[in-house]
Parts: sequence; C-alpha cells; structure tokens
Amino acid sequence: MKFVEIVKDGLAMEKGSPWEKNLKAGKRYLVSDLIHQQLNYMKPDHISRNVIDLKEVYRPYKGEDLNGKTLLVWRHGGIGDLLFMMPPLRILKATYPDCKILVGVGGKYIDLYKRIPYVDEIHQLPFDIETLDIADYHLHFEQIIEGNPRAETTNAYDLFLEKFGFKPEEVDAAEKVPDVFLTDQEIKDAQKRMDEFGIKEEDILIGIQIAASSPIRTFPSEKIVKVCHEIIKEEKVKIILFGSLAQIEAGMNIKLSLPVEYQNKILISAEQRFTLRDSMAVTRHCDLIVAPDSAMIHIAGALRVPVIGLYGPFPADLRMRYYYNALALNASPACAPCFIHDHDPCPKGSPSPCFSVIDEQQVLFAIEYMLNKTVNKSIGSINALKKNVFTKVLDKATPYMKGKGIDVGSGYQKYGEGFDIIRIDVNPMVNPDIIANFYAPNFEIDEKIDYIISSYSINNTKDLSLFMTKADSFLEVGGHIILYIGNQTFIKEIDRQPPKYLLDYFRSSFTPESLDKAMALCDNYRKIESVVAENEDGIFQIWRKESEAEPKDGHQKTFEELGITPREVEKP
Repeated sequence: MKFVEIVKDGLAMEKGSPWEKNLKAGKRYLVSDLIHQQLNYMKPDHISRNVIDLKEVYRPYKGEDLNGKTLLVWRHGGIGDLLFMMPPLRILKATYPDCKILVGVGGKYIDLYKRIPYVDEIHQLPFDIETLDIADYHLHFEQIIEGNPRAETTNAYDLFLEKFGFKPEEVDAAEKVPDVFLTDQEIKDAQKRMDEFGIKEEDILIGIQIAASSPIRTFPSEKIVKVCHEIIKEEKVKIILFGSLAQIEAGMNIKLSLPVEYQNKILISAEQRFTLRDSMAVTRHCDLIVAPDSAMIHIAGALRVPVIGLYGPFPADLRMRYYYNALALNASPACAPCFIHDHDPCPKGSPSPCFSVIDEQQVLFAIEYMLNKTVNKSIGSINALKKNVFTKVLDKATPYMKGKGIDVGSGYQKYGEGFDIIRIDVNPMVNPDIIANFYAPNFEIDEKIDYIISSYSINNTKDLSLFMTKADSFLEVGGHIILYIGNQTFIKEIDRQPPKYLLDYFRSSFTPESLDKAMALCDNYRKIESVVAENEDGIFQIWRKESEAEPKDGHQKTFEELGITPREVEKP
C-alpha cells in the first residue's frame, strides 16, 4: 500500500454509489497497489508519480498499553473480513477502556461498523495521510488472508487475534464471535417488513443468500431452485433471497422458476431495496440462514441465528468454527480446497465443479436437521423425502449385500479382521463435515466391490425399526450389523460451551441402554462387542445375526408406538 498524491480535482472513489468520495487535489490518499496500478492506467493525469510507501509512515501496534492512546486499524473488506476484525477490537477496548479506536473501511461497509460501542470513529477508505497523525499506533489487515500460507490452516478469527498480539488459545471461543448492534428503529422497521410479508410465529422463515461476491464460491443457482421448490411446498415456509442490487435478476430467476402459487412466499431483498442494515435486522427473524462462503454466514453468526454454510474452495472450519448453531457442508473433490481468492470463475468451470459434490438433497436434509435441532420446527416434505430416499437406497443396495455386514454411519473406524463389512457411510467424498450422515440417493455402485457408500446415520433417525426390518431381509445368518451411539459424556461436555467443532455429527439421540432396548425386539440378534471410537466421541455396537427367526411382535412398529423414542432419551 502507498500514499498517492492527487494533482487534479475530479477523481472520485466508489463513483456513482451512495458512498462516492471525491479526492481533493494536493492531498495524499492511501491506496492498494492494485488501485494504484489502475489509476496509473485510467487516470494518469490525476495522480503524481511521487508516492510515499506506507512503511515510511506506519507506526505498527505491537501490544503496547493503549490507555490514553489512539489506535487506527483498517481493512478494505468484504463483510466477512471486517467482522473477523471485531472480536480483537472488543477485547482491546475491554482491556484498555481509556483508549480510542478508529476504524477505516470502504464506504459500502461503513454501515457494518455503525453503532459498535467499542469503535470511536469510522473513516472511509481511502483516507488521507493526515489521518495517520491522529493515531499513536496503526494496524492494517491487508493480505492477512490473501497470499498468507497460514490462512490455509488457521481460522480467520484466530489470524486476526494474532495480528493484534493476542494468543488465540487463551481467548474463549464465545469471545471470538463478532457483533451486530441494531437501533430500536431498525428493529421496528424489520418487524414491520415481517408483518407485511405475513410472517407469523409458527411460520418457518428461511433466508438464502443468492450468491457470494466471487463466482468460485457461489453455490449453483439451479440447486438453490430445487431446494426452494422442495421447502416452499410446506404451508408455513417462506423464503427471503438475500443479495445485492446487482443480483436482482438472479433472485427473480429463482422466484420465477417456482410454481406461480408459491411465488408470493418469496421475498427478494434486492427487489425490496434492503440496505446492509436492513438485511441484518431482518436476519434476526429468520429461523435459519443458508449461504455460500459469504456475508450472510457471518451476519448470521454475529446475530446467533442458525446457519448452514455451503463451502467449496475453502474448508468451512477456517471461517465458521466459533459460530453458534452452525453447520457446514464442505465439498471435497480431489482439487479442494484450492484457496483461490480471485473474483473470477473457477478455472475448471462455472459453477465451481466442487459444488457438484454437494447434492441439493443433502442441503434439504441439513435444513431439516437444523430446524429440528435449533427451533424445534420441521418441514414435512423433507421428512417424506428422507423416508423415500432411505427406502430407495436400501433397495438399490440389496443386490450387493452378501450377508457379511452392514455399517451404518460408522465412519472410518477399524474393526477386527473377523468383520467383513458392507459399508453405508457418510458420503462418496469421505467428508466428515457433511452433517448427520444423511442418505444421498444418487450414489454410484461399483460392481467390483461388495459394499456401497451412501450416507445415513443411526444417530439421527427414528426409523431404526424400518432399517432393521430391511436389513434382516438380506443379511445372512452370521452377518453383522454395526450401530453407532454418541458418547453422552463427551456430548454433555461440548454442550457446556460453544462447540469446538462445527458439526455435532456424532451427536446421538440414543444411549447404549435405549439402543439395547430397541434391539431387544430382534431376538435373533446378539450383541457381541462394543467398540470405542478412536477419538472417543462414541461407541459402536456390533450385533450378530444368530438365526432366521422372526422378530418379536411389535418389531415393525414405530418407536413412538413402542414408547422408546429418541425424544425420551435424557438430553444433555
């Protein structure tokens, strides 16, 4: 970065926007190297060749006592990057209450930092060189993620904390979440919008971000249409499509792709001319946000609104780890993660081919899981889809079952050599960040092997009886069924604090005792072993089929009818 002298009036940054800033002749303004190159090419007569490198006037903050001092920090954006900067600023203000904190951001991001009580002043970039003189210390965050090898292994919030001189491991996870402060009027205005949209308390309001700022991180629109089509059929579901003004057309295309009778249940934020703060205020009313690696994930995280992230080029853990009620679907093809930051499409195609790994049904099942877990709501059409997919996968698998065993959602644990297991596992990409081990119906079966890979888990189904009935029909005597039960002690421990990991995919509704009670209805099966998972997050029960005897009466009844539903298991 460098300070460039303006020699001629008439040069404006963010021209034509509400944040247009006219640069004054005779002043020096801080610009990035890229902006300097662009100005040299497009407006060479407006700038001097005489520049001052930032290093010449930069007074970096290195952990000094800030009481009675002023600190100027800046970052060009986008929204996620600027939210990453908030937690250390909050901690600094709490540590040095007498300090003054100035923040420099691009014009369109000023709204993000409004009403933040630990920020004393906001300066619009590019600011002039005199702004540096206001502060005792400076700290900028350019290139903290782009081009930084550590950004490929370290969570973004931890990177920003380190830059401020903090040790991330000494900062509580709850302190690493950013903030959004809304005015009473903004809250009232958002409520009015919801009333006009016809939102009632019992309704299910799902916010979906149309696209990321970069095509490479954008989830395919045709899959968004399919997700919307499935959930909008539910009478109580309504959808807000979040996007910038430039994405009105994309939002309208999604809306118009749905049956006419459902289109009045879709609200497009750009069409309604939502500002950034409007979107933040309305997000508070959402039961769930679904978004690619972009702004709405972090806004939802700051507001503690349940959120599902759809990730391709970057692992979700590097962005979402500390958010509450956060779930991520990570695409994991051979070329991912690629960590490409460009605003160009993926060099391998557009939409990014990595998103072909994430099926819209996985998104739907994740939506149902999160709604049920966080707000105790449910979408009947997704539940029906799950049962249909469940049956289809087992039917498709039956010809390949050789009576050797069935592994349901048991991950990649190792078993004794005596167990030749047919595996029904998380997903074809072997990705532990795919939540809840849901079935994916479009898997391919390799006829050369004696197992299939799909995605279902005994943890999250109330259909153990359905599974056992089907499994018993093609499992030979001597074959084994392996069932997973989450470690309740471990689950209780993580429930006492924000989860260290994004996905509680090991969270089981069963205890070993309740599973024993369910399996007791199958008196032709005997439990022969319990195996503790390698990371001690759960236990695998191994059951052997002893005979072809018919199961006890009531085996095919639902859990509810049997009085042993997962809902009756004591919650941690």
